Amino acid sequence: MNQILREEIRQGTFLQSIVGRNFEFAIAVLELSRFGLTNELSAAESVLKENIDIGVALLLDSKFLLVEVYLQQGRISSAQEQFTIAQDRLSEAARETNLFRVLRANAELQIALAEDHWDKAVEASRTSIEIYKNCGHRWGWARRLIDLGDALVGRNQSGDLKRARKTYQQSLDMFTEMGAPGYVRVLEERLADPGQFLPGTDIGD
Repeated sequence: MNQILREEIRQGTFLQSIVGRNFEFAIAVLELSRFGLTNELSAAESVLKENIDIGVALLLDSKFLLVEVYLQQGRISSAQEQFTIAQDRLSEAARETNLFRVLRANAELQIALAEDHWDKAVEASRTSIEIYKNCGHRWGWARRLIDLGDALVGRNQSGDLKRARKTYQQSLDMFTEMGAPGYVRVLEERLADPGQFLPGTDIGD
């Protein structure tokens, strides 16, 4: 798209469409990258920054998603700084919404996983799962069960591997029911050998 047309669209009624498309693209890239299936994080970063520059709907989502992009790029300090920015200047009412709470929990979860802070990751994933359950959002619930399983494997306390397998199985059952073969494959691999997804972790019973 040429620059003149792009500027015209930004000034018109298509702003919402641009932001929504950017958001969906970033979500897809983050998920594929999380499981080693793409390397387009720079493109996801670019479209999320465009959303923030536009400054309309889904802005909150874009700021928190940018945290996850930075984490997957290995830019931990940038992710922590962006996490602070994502919460800045929000009213107390906004902070109590399910949208804010789940976005914050998901970002906290990813930061904790990146830093091997397993207890924090377990807590954040359970918070996220509870919000999704209460909202009836089965996809989000099933997806965060994967992260909870990973956090339990990483923590590796007594009984954690058994809990992780149970968690993975629950997610597998849900994604099988929803017809999501990509996630089914991810979960079957984790159930076969949970430790391979956390290099350097000593897996015990």
